[in-house]
Amino acid sequence: MDGLTLIVATLGGMLSLFLLATVLTWPLRSRGRARRAGNDPPLLAQPDAGSGENTSWLGILLDYISRPLVVLLLTELVAGVLRENPGLVAGWSLDERYLKAWYLFWLALLFFNGNEALGRLFYTVRKRHFPVPGLVLFLLRLLLIGGATLSILHFVLDFDTSKLLTSTAVVAAVVGIALREVLSNFLAGVSMNLVGTVEPAQWIAVGDKEGEIIQRNWRETRLRTTGGHVLIIPNGTLANSVIHNLTWPTPLRRHQMTVTLAFNASPQQVREALVEAALSVVEVDRGKGPDAHLHDYRDYGVVYQLRYWSRTYFDRTRLEGAVRERIWYQLRRRGLEIPFPQGGDLSVATAVTQRADGEDPLARNTRLLLACGFLERVVGHSVQRPILAPDELKRLIADLNYRVFGPGEALFRQGESGRVCYLLVTGRLQGQTRYEGMSMTQEFAIGAGELVGEIALMTGLPRSSTVWAVDGEAELLEFSQGAFDRFLDNPVVSEAVSTLVARRSRHLFEDLCNLEPGQPEAFHHPLQQPSGSDNRGTPLAFFRWWRKPGREMARPTVTKSKN
Repeated sequence: MDGLTLIVATLGGMLSLFLLATVLTWPLRSRGRARRAGNDPPLLAQPDAGSGENTSWLGILLDYISRPLVVLLLTELVAGVLRENPGLVAGWSLDERYLKAWYLFWLALLFFNGNEALGRLFYTVRKRHFPVPGLVLFLLRLLLIGGATLSILHFVLDFDTSKLLTSTAVVAAVVGIALREVLSNFLAGVSMNLVGTVEPAQWIAVGDKEGEIIQRNWRETRLRTTGGHVLIIPNGTLANSVIHNLTWPTPLRRHQMTVTLAFNASPQQVREALVEAALSVVEVDRGKGPDAHLHDYRDYGVVYQLRYWSRTYFDRTRLEGAVRERIWYQLRRRGLEIPFPQGGDLSVATAVTQRADGEDPLARNTRLLLACGFLERVVGHSVQRPILAPDELKRLIADLNYRVFGPGEALFRQGESGRVCYLLVTGRLQGQTRYEGMSMTQEFAIGAGELVGEIALMTGLPRSSTVWAVDGEAELLEFSQGAFDRFLDNPVVSEAVSTLVARRSRHLFEDLCNLEPGQPEAFHHPLQQPSGSDNRGTPLAFFRWWRKPGREMARPTVTKSKN
């Protein structure tokens, strides 16, 4: 057998050992492959020791060392057989130089993989993310294995590597010139991976492009916008641009917007309205809290600036739209004027007030109060059977304030102090009650003609529920504390309203028993008969007891039974 045939046979045998070891270790490495990072291309993807499956120390170790170890064992087995039977393959003898080079190569690979496995185990035990990016690991592995291969060729096989290096340098120069853009993107990707400029799942803005990083590899970075579009940005372009990171080191970002109001609006009242409007949006951060300032004077009004914080700055179009909507409703409820220019020329504009409609407020209140059916259904007042005298009805209508709440806007929140209550005339409300020590919540719906928030006025307790508008706008008539007290001066009205409150209290107690079966005796509601009292079992008796001057009541409590 000539020299060339011998070399080919030796290489063929080594390749066969490698393929056999790959097949034998496939089950051991399959879980490691399943954990490969989805953001890396196949050549760069590395097992992630911190993810779900096969994260035991033995599983992680086998992911890395199983194939080199099996190759070495198979090589030793085959070499032993050939040494014991030299004539097994006719015309072929084992060359110890090639065998030594083969051993050294796989021992070097076993050493590199073992060290990487130990490094990953170190961070896995401490439940920390492995800090070296996959692209950097790939380059380090390529450099180390390439260096080991050249050393083996030079010192073990006596191969002149200088010619190989010279020819490689020439080829690399030619390829580098031809693929300079590709190499630029590659090196930019290496640099960004090394320093951790951006990471997957972060939201970034590059120029006028903005989106969430969904994939990153050695050539490009892919972003997905809020509209669902995928943008592919070369790493070279990304590295040479100013990157606005919207979520690192914290997603908390500040928004600001301007609102113009008429000159006759009180700045203090405007600031309160703007802050309250911002706080009514769920996404607005309450830890840092919004603030409002008088920003500028213009020919057509006073400009105010509202600043608030959120953790969803990347979705600011929707969020800022929601805040502006809540501002509109707040300003309308407070009677603040929104100026607009006449004739289209801002320099000579005069401030005028937007009117929601031309209806007289008293006529509107009368129409809504009678149309919702509250007086007839709850109080029993009608034209045929008037309960309220004409003067009482006029005073009631004059005391009411017309209010409009937008979709999702809260009338009040659980735990707040109660200064007003509402009569819902159109629309629908949703309520929710949370109880301390219980995982479940109680929800309820409120329809037109229902009174809401009256318990807080009658008892002086904080709000027991959070109530907000659903399915469009809600029109309400607002009772102040004084207006509600004057309304209850009529004995028939007092009994009707206290009966309503007592009935709601009973339903609340029954629903709570359904939420927490077996614990009804542990719940004490403020509208139940107070402990140790007498002659307060009826709704009217309870109401008269509450009306006594200086009467205070304890907050409702929910206690968990030991059983």
